[in-house]
Amino acid sequence: MLRWMLRSTIATLVLATSLGFGSVPASAQDVPVPESVQLSVIARTMLFDRNFASRVGEELVIGVLYQPEYRASRRSKDAIVEASAAQDLSRLLGLPVRVVAVPAAGSGSRVVNALARADIDIAYVTPLRMFDLDILARVCRELRIVTASGVAEYMENGIVLGIGSRGGRPEIVVNMMLARDIGVDFDSQFLQLARVIR
Repeated sequence: MLRWMLRSTIATLVLATSLGFGSVPASAQDVPVPESVQLSVIARTMLFDRNFASRVGEELVIGVLYQPEYRASRRSKDAIVEASAAQDLSRLLGLPVRVVAVPAAGSGSRVVNALARADIDIAYVTPLRMFDLDILARVCRELRIVTASGVAEYMENGIVLGIGSRGGRPEIVVNMMLARDIGVDFDSQFLQLARVIR
């Protein structure tokens, strides 16, 4: 099973490369890999967390943090929501998956409260403007929420899992220190596929 999942995750990223999704250099706020591919890779990545079953309740809740007034953010949120409806993530993960849109409007405390109320397991961060990601990262660490994004620059601001592009090829980036802080224990075979930040 593990070997099959490794191959499947690699195949998803290779497909993205062959379709040219990783060939455009990422600029600030750019999402070089389509959200549908990111969602699939993020879901498959969670299967490599040896603590997945104990960290997640009866359903996996993915919160999509977005800014309603920022077009790129709104578009990214819509793409994730649409992809979640099209992909059978429940069958893949063996439990129900629910995607919740979390507006990043107003104060940081409102966003934090929204994340806590929705019982989020994974916070997907869309492109954002003028938003303090350090506060988000700190709160997600405290709540033991996995943060993920397709914006490579966000890895420097406390995002646990990034799906990006390097040298024209898609890549998975894992911040190991943050992952361990929130109780994620990735399989060593999976980590060989990823670029690990320590």
